[in-house]
Amino acid sequence: MACNNASYAKANIFLAIPLPLKNICRRFIKFVSLLVVTFPASAAYVFQTVPQESFDNVTTNVVWTNDSSQTGYPTDDDYQLVNIGFTFYLGETGYNQVRVLANGALHFGADQGFHKYYVNEALPITGSFNGPGFEEPADRVIAGYWDDLEPSLAGTVRYGTLGSATNRRFVASWQGVPRYNGFGTSHSFQIVIYENGNVKFRYGNDLANGSSATIGIEVDNSDFTQYSYNTTSVNDLLDILWVREFPTISTVVADCLTSDKVTINFDSAISPARAADPSNFTINNGVNVISAAYINATTVELTTSPLLTGLTYTLTTTYPNQSQTFELGTLATITYIDNFTNVTYNNNNGTDNWSTPWVESFDNSSANSGRVLISSGELFMNDFPNSGNTPQLEREVSLAGITSAILTFDYRTSNTLESSDRFDIAVSSNGGVTYTILETFSDDVSGSANYDITSFIALNTKIRFRVASNYGASNEFMAIDNVNITTQRVESCTPQVDHFVITHDNNGINCLREAINITAVDSSDNPVTQYAGTINLSLLTNHGNWFTLNESGNSSDPAQGTLVDNAGDNNGAATYEFNVVDAGSVTLYLENTVREVTNINITEGVTTDDNSEGDITFRPFGFIASPSPVQTQVAGKPFNVTLTAAGQTSTQPNCGVIEEYTGNQSLNLWSTYASPNTGTIPVSVNGSTIALNEATSSAQNVTFTNGVSNLSVQYDDVGSIFISAKDETGIGDPTNGNIDEIIGGVSPFVVRPFGYDIRISGTPYADDANDSVYTIAGQSFPMTLRSVIWEAADDANNDSIPDPFIDSNADGIPDSGGDLSNNAVTPNISLISGAIGE
Repeated sequence: MACNNASYAKANIFLAIPLPLKNICRRFIKFVSLLVVTFPASAAYVFQTVPQESFDNVTTNVVWTNDSSQTGYPTDDDYQLVNIGFTFYLGETGYNQVRVLANGALHFGADQGFHKYYVNEALPITGSFNGPGFEEPADRVIAGYWDDLEPSLAGTVRYGTLGSATNRRFVASWQGVPRYNGFGTSHSFQIVIYENGNVKFRYGNDLANGSSATIGIEVDNSDFTQYSYNTTSVNDLLDILWVREFPTISTVVADCLTSDKVTINFDSAISPARAADPSNFTINNGVNVISAAYINATTVELTTSPLLTGLTYTLTTTYPNQSQTFELGTLATITYIDNFTNVTYNNNNGTDNWSTPWVESFDNSSANSGRVLISSGELFMNDFPNSGNTPQLEREVSLAGITSAILTFDYRTSNTLESSDRFDIAVSSNGGVTYTILETFSDDVSGSANYDITSFIALNTKIRFRVASNYGASNEFMAIDNVNITTQRVESCTPQVDHFVITHDNNGINCLREAINITAVDSSDNPVTQYAGTINLSLLTNHGNWFTLNESGNSSDPAQGTLVDNAGDNNGAATYEFNVVDAGSVTLYLENTVREVTNINITEGVTTDDNSEGDITFRPFGFIASPSPVQTQVAGKPFNVTLTAAGQTSTQPNCGVIEEYTGNQSLNLWSTYASPNTGTIPVSVNGSTIALNEATSSAQNVTFTNGVSNLSVQYDDVGSIFISAKDETGIGDPTNGNIDEIIGGVSPFVVRPFGYDIRISGTPYADDANDSVYTIAGQSFPMTLRSVIWEAADDANNDSIPDPFIDSNADGIPDSGGDLSNNAVTPNISLISGAIGE
């Protein structure tokens, strides 16, 4: 009987073939198959050869029970459906069961009869007839060694699941299995499928060399990768490792509010098993990828160690090795819209403006007449009377820095069009030099269009509406409305401002401008140095004006932003727009000529100041301190502050220093803790300790010369504090209540440790090669770290930095330089958060 396709098109004809003829026909087909050209693979699986691993030992025998009634060859061309033991993803689909085929392959999903297909062919497996037998189409195949094998003659086919979650593997093992009618031949190989989606083929040292087999993976006819077809290509020295490729990365986004999350968007579907494996992703700059989560078909979310603002990161995937840079930022949505609400070509109804107005071609360049015009809130286009050209309208938009862009619009026609009436929408990424047509409309249409124009993002992107042909009758038109380009871009993180902190000394002088410091801080009270918002300033009593300079034209912290206050309105209201150069903090000056107690308020939307500064009292006169602000000081080291009585009095109507305030004056002095808000060590002024609050303060003599006194101040702890001074007797005789008191002080300033003393118990080190080793490298040993105050003996050059430690005889004891072992500690250090070096 001839071996032709027609003779074997049906199973009942095939069953009449004697066994020897089956073998003869197979041999004929094998001879023909050697002449078949292998086409290039077109799939998303990639392979590499890796060093050979020993065969896994699996013990469950495949039971051949499914085929005897179909082909007449029990245990030949057969299969068993078995449990995998975990979810295995072939491509993007997960499976819990698989068919182990006698003919050297695994088959997933619906039964397509592939087990009967004993004549191997080049991938893809289409089912087109090329020889005898059951020519079945097949998808979802892992062909470790697809050949006409016959396990009933000899050898074993076994399977099993090994390992533990999440590193399990399913192994199908063919050992010593001959080809059909091939007594004495032997083929040994294993197909291993892993829980992470990878696949491995292993081969023994017998006849399994690929010379009569198809080796590869097929998801479907358009998604397959062939390693070899009827070619000597494998041996027992190398295994074949298969990995599902990642599709191309579309975007990588890391949001400011969740700095430990990175979202990766791909341009097509991904394998869930690979997506959820964190080892497939790396990020530079010391970022650790902790876990990966499959969100949907094209999205993966990574959990990482926290990312930092201001750094550019590179994310890299495996298979293929592709990279994309990104920054921690906020994904902002920007729209460019024209709703044609006005009869003009420069409507801007989105969050951002188009670069240019609409520009007509082949018309009269008017928005209210001609073939192209705006009427009743819509754009109308036609070619009546026929111009012999293609009337069109185009508009440019800058999409520089944009990560994605979607164009949408509504459209309708006149219900009088024919198929020859054509209208198209096009987009350009080079300012209109060339256009790509997105869609052409013919006949009558209506609806809403939606196009992804991300690939056309450019500095000069243009869209164009065009009458491509006809539209020449008076009652024919295309109406366009609600043109919208919705885009997204990643904007640099601006840390979230939780509240504002106001700093002043709680007292002001009517004729002088009082320094008011304002700082934008986050929820942990850290300055938001990139803040660039606009705040609203007001006073509870609605008095006063704001300035960027004091009455002498100077500023301790020059404002870089913009202050707006109507000169002389005396209502306390103003706005200040921060510049990033302000680094989140600015000193403004408040002038209030009204004698009163008031409170300063700051708002930006729902964000306000925390009112920790308390009220401010304005009087005709008071104390002012300089320098203002006091720069950071050192614990235990004295520093100078000048206290000046200033303002206006009944005997000194001009605003200035009150020179009559001279000689010994009885002042109450006290300090207040700002951060931390508690403490035990008092401040000393001129060698005398002062009280920790006003209620416990007592008078002490302070010498003034023509209204000015120089104070020596010392604080033997760390933190932020301020100092208040009050003369209850005041100026004038007799006093009237408290209006004659002179009050003022030093605004909050910071005091830092002088240094840190490290103490190690015992002797954990050797001084030279002759010493014994007291502590073994790698073992822990006790150490004490002390924050200490300044002592003159440790700072010979008076630079507020401990002198270098010098140990000339190597006995671990300083011979000279900074020995901090006897310095007193700063107890408040334990209440201050932050790194030890801050």
